[in-house]
Amino acid sequence: MAIKKGPDFEIVRFSDEQYEKITTEIRYKDYSIAQLNADKSEIEIELLPLQDGVKFDLSQFQDVVSAAAQLLRESV
Repeated sequence: MAIKKGPDFEIVRFSDEQYEKITTEIRYKDYSIAQLNADKSEIEIELLPLQDGVKFDLSQFQDVVSAAAQLLRESV
């Protein structure tokens, strides 16, 4: 399941064998940039390596991270 957040961001909910629970991934222009999981009591974010020259607005990123965390909370 993918949720578009503006023209460039997307949130994808999926299972990953590294984690017990569902995770959410944040993509920017088809690049995976972050993964959130709730295996522990708090939601954790893992920032993934970026391609050179990838830049985005901080406030948009914060909004997308908040939306991904909310989606994750609703999934567990």
